[in-house]
Amino acid sequence: TLEYFAAYIAAYSLTLTDESFKLPNSIILFGGGWKNPVVKNSFEQLLLGNAFVLPEHQKQFNRFLNRFSKVPEIRYSAFGEMMEARLFADLARYRLENKAWEIPEMIQAGKNVVCGVMALPNAKRSDYDDMINLAAKGWEK
Repeated sequence: TLEYFAAYIAAYSLTLTDESFKLPNSIILFGGGWKNPVVKNSFEQLLLGNAFVLPEHQKQFNRFLNRFSKVPEIRYSAFGEMMEARLFADLARYRLENKAWEIPEMIQAGKNVVCGVMALPNAKRSDYDDMINLAAKGWEK
């Protein structure tokens, strides 16, 4: 199922970590997708070695599972419930303070980037160039 595939991809991506990376004893999941009990349970079973793994991935999964010093504790954290809201709030704060949000991938061009366009209520269209808001219903009001 798509639910199992989602869990499989998440678990498989962990097998790609460098073998020198010490694996944690606790794995904390957050975000709405992990509330799905099928996805969460499938992910847990994959990390415990109790779920179906494609034959071509079996060795990779086994090497990965053997890297744990003990059976990992896997739990859901409500901290991530507002993950997207927190991210956008942080971005808005940086924008209001005219600070660059310094992520290496964003500054590879050699300059800092201030994220976003500030569109103030009742501003004239000519005051800013916000093409995204043009797609929203009622933008012209």
